Amino acid sequence: MRLKVLFFGDVVGEVGSKALLLSLSSLKKRHGADFVIVNGENADDGKGLDLKSYEIMKKAGASCITLGNHYRSNRAIDGWIDKCDDIIRPMNILSYHHGEGSHLFSVKDIPIRVSSYMGQAFMKEKVESPYACVKRNLAHRQREIHIIDFHADSTSEKMVFANAVKGQVSAVIGTHTHVQTADKQIMDGGTAYLSDVGFCGLKNGIIGYTLESVLPNFLENKMTYFHASDKGEAILCYCLLEIDTESKETVAIETYMETVEVI
Repeated sequence: MRLKVLFFGDVVGEVGSKALLLSLSSLKKRHGADFVIVNGENADDGKGLDLKSYEIMKKAGASCITLGNHYRSNRAIDGWIDKCDDIIRPMNILSYHHGEGSHLFSVKDIPIRVSSYMGQAFMKEKVESPYACVKRNLAHRQREIHIIDFHADSTSEKMVFANAVKGQVSAVIGTHTHVQTADKQIMDGGTAYLSDVGFCGLKNGIIGYTLESVLPNFLENKMTYFHASDKGEAILCYCLLEIDTESKETVAIETYMETVEVI
């Protein structure tokens, strides 16, 4: 038996979560998906996750929501994340005790684990070594269907991490750069790998942010706050994993980009 999992890249702003709400149901039917992972760390106007965006993504059909370096950009999350075991924040962040970095779900009575780790290269946040952290957390587990969101800036760091865990997990899917890469592969031991799955948000902007909020920062040396949008033509970047439920190995990975108009 095969389990089909959809994994959507970083949702950027309200236009991204609304695009999911408009499209996810039909995409699940088209692909016959059993489980849906969405990275939601940029859903609150480009930084953090707010309760409204979380509820929209859940209503759209997300099975779980992963986070990244903006896991706490909206500090209000401290008050409600512990009530939501379908939110997965990075496992290796330091001195933060809210939420979970890994959770075991069940779909069709089949266990599926989702974990999140954050990289160190070119990242401002101080985290425990993702390699030490994942080694410790895999040491006491039998092979299981296990998908890791590796939120990192460096493609080489992502590849190093994937090679460190290949054959022990079902997939390592990269997030953070908002640009879908063309390097999907199935590594030795049935571990699927993709350096970055991309993003869900404004298509005609800068990695999901509006042109008018980004361009002055670079072209005129003005300090500007990058804003997302609540409407416009959106892009949905995602991948589809097919995982053998007996071997726990991924047997196929495909990448997709969809456009949808959000009014």
